[in-house]
Amino acid sequence: MVLGMSNTYQQLVTSLDAVDIPAMLQKYGDSKVGTNSPFSINRKSRGKIKAWLSWILLISTSLPIHLLANSVVGLSYSEGPPTLMFQSNSTSQYGNATDDFSCCYWPETANLLTVTYNQDACADLLGTASTLSQLVTEFNGTIASGSCINGANVICKWTSTGKPPSCRISVRMQAALTLAVALFIKATYMLLWNLLQRNHIKTKCLTFGDVITAAALNPELQISNECLVNAEEAYRKHVDHTCHKHCKSNAISSTGDELGHCQKCTKHNKHNLAAGLEHPIVATKYKKSLISNLGFTAVIQMIMLAFCCFAMLGVSLAIAVLAGSAQNSFKEDCRQGNTDRKNNYFDQAGYGSCMKGAKAHWDSNSGGWGGFNESISLAALPSDKLMSETLSYMIANGAQLIYSLLYLLLIYNLTLISMEHDWGSFESTRQKLRCTIFKGRGFTESYLLQLPKRVLFPLMGFSAMMHWLLGQAIATKEWVWDNPGNATMGIEGNVSSRYEVVYAAYPVWLTTLLMLVMTSICWYAFSFSRQGYMPQMYGSIRVLCASTTEMTSKSFPSEGIMWGDLGETKKYRHAGFTAALPGKVMPGELYCGDEKDAKKST
Repeated sequence: MVLGMSNTYQQLVTSLDAVDIPAMLQKYGDSKVGTNSPFSINRKSRGKIKAWLSWILLISTSLPIHLLANSVVGLSYSEGPPTLMFQSNSTSQYGNATDDFSCCYWPETANLLTVTYNQDACADLLGTASTLSQLVTEFNGTIASGSCINGANVICKWTSTGKPPSCRISVRMQAALTLAVALFIKATYMLLWNLLQRNHIKTKCLTFGDVITAAALNPELQISNECLVNAEEAYRKHVDHTCHKHCKSNAISSTGDELGHCQKCTKHNKHNLAAGLEHPIVATKYKKSLISNLGFTAVIQMIMLAFCCFAMLGVSLAIAVLAGSAQNSFKEDCRQGNTDRKNNYFDQAGYGSCMKGAKAHWDSNSGGWGGFNESISLAALPSDKLMSETLSYMIANGAQLIYSLLYLLLIYNLTLISMEHDWGSFESTRQKLRCTIFKGRGFTESYLLQLPKRVLFPLMGFSAMMHWLLGQAIATKEWVWDNPGNATMGIEGNVSSRYEVVYAAYPVWLTTLLMLVMTSICWYAFSFSRQGYMPQMYGSIRVLCASTTEMTSKSFPSEGIMWGDLGETKKYRHAGFTAALPGKVMPGELYCGDEKDAKKST
């Protein structure tokens, strides 16, 4: 929810003001509306630095939420040294000295250490070592000291009481403080934004309805003679050209459109990309797909999605092979353990009893659904290192950060499709524009964000499920060893921690499945196309401004507006939005606009 609110403010920062559009059209030719792209900031005519700083602030305060949200509060296993029990015996001898009776190691499963010693043989050693260093120096690596022999007069027995390690909820203050600072900065920015925008006229164009309305009110935003030019198609530009040394033609040209003249040098050429020059287009209802509109951007998206899908499939198959092999070995052991080959007898009851542990064995090798009790250890990070703690945050949240980037691509594509679908519906039905900068009977506020509820809510549920599964698929487990020390032996108490990277099979497999679904949706988005005579828009501000040449401030009745044929001019037919009843577009006819609407270049 916090990141969703942050995205809303990012859109407010990146979107163009209505006053920025005329200069943007003349200098850059086109830009997109409603896509939340930071590259739109460079198309602003004013406030670029402020917008970039605001966007960087919002992004930099969102990264800690991605990287630390799952690590602020977590579970830790706490273990301490085993309980010591001393038993003295004055008569018994235990046999020959062997290293099997060494007391110098500590099995992780041991909870109780019982030390039994011969009182007569070892009485001289009692209390002779007052510090740990003295004890290690004198006895380390030896199995005997005088008549006191390890294994003969002293034995150690490690046993497990079955008591599980204590589990506690830990608050990691480093992550908590960093996250708190990021949230405070983000909340302060949002509050100040709302306070500063009070009693100000809304000028941010967040939807294509905002652009159409702003163009209808301000004729400087309108582009004439391009009523059927599709988005991302070449458009005509006016150039005031001065011949210079790069021009190879001897003929003088005022525009430089002729061959042999250089139009690249900005010093000798003045470009106007919104001059309103004639650009007739033949009316056809067949449109290109989204992938054709995105161009190289679509190629990058496909490469990223394909790489992530192949990586997830490889990991899923590896886990399945390892877990399946271990399970087959368990079944084979149960079968062999209950088979008497000499007598050709198979103990079915014994085999059934053995197979009752198959589920527990499977969970111990696959990790089940994850969590501290079932996850499988993948690797251990160095103990008591700040870098290990930082790395654990990145591992626990890194997969979710990568998914969030892919999710933004999905949202971007679906937003373009949703806008194109809504845009195309104006050709067949009269509707009200969805607008955020104007209110009235001729406008609607059906939903606030770029996507309608029927699309947005399932996407939010899908995203929440993916984030939870990724958090279970790969995570970090913390082990804390708490040693209270021993004042008699001079041993100081200390606390040591270690992080383990763990994984679980079921979340990995489900994540892979949902990733394939997400990739399929993106591929469908790439192949999306619609039929109709309305030009392709896909967020293009230029296409929107070219459709409003017949619109005025009084062109928004309560029943809505419609796009269609606006009649024949001196040379061509014209199409666009109107409050009246438009005609049907005539297939195969040239559509451009009225000559009187063409702007004079300056």
